[in-house]
Amino acid sequence: MRDSPRSTTAAHSLILINALFWLLFALFAALGVLPGNLSVGPLRWVLAILALGTSATLGFLVFLLNRRKKAAFYIVLGELTLIGTLSITDEVGFLDLFVLIVSFAAIVLIFMNRSWYLKSADTQIKE
Repeated sequence: MRDSPRSTTAAHSLILINALFWLLFALFAALGVLPGNLSVGPLRWVLAILALGTSATLGFLVFLLNRRKKAAFYIVLGELTLIGTLSITDEVGFLDLFVLIVSFAAIVLIFMNRSWYLKSADTQIKE
């Protein structure tokens, strides 16, 4: 990430915090320690697999964003928007608000630096 704006590092950090959250959620779901009916039967495994997939996807997208892949820019905006939207579609608690704020802040920072992300890394080296 040579010559990248500081706010891109902040955005990537927020995305990785989001990925860590989903990794921990996957672990708690797999262990069956989620409150309510979420810990019973096959639903806990569905939640664990979806959360693990979300975590892995976010981590991989940060990797691609560091390499300034244009597709990653659009995909991460879509995924963070989806995560933020889904976090407020049920009973909103502290963790839902945490995910919403972290996702929204990352979206704002990524969108602020869209010209850096969308400018090809090859073009930057040639200049």
